[in-house]
Amino acid sequence: MLIVKPKRTLVDWLLARHYDDALQSILHHVQQVFESDKRIDHVRWFTQQEYDSNKMQQGTKHRNL
Repeated sequence: MLIVKPKRTLVDWLLARHYDDALQSILHHVQQVFESDKRIDHVRWFTQQEYDSNKMQQGTKHRNL
């Protein structure tokens, strides 16, 4: 399991800094690494809400980048 969660400091909030583009770029690169590794045959992505609600255990929700 890999959890990717941005952490914003008070300064980030005050300066209205957003890292959505950077986060998407990181997730895209992580996906590429997973896809290139032959030992990994299935990758599933979940939001925090999906994970917290145990939907991840059902394996019915998939989100591709």
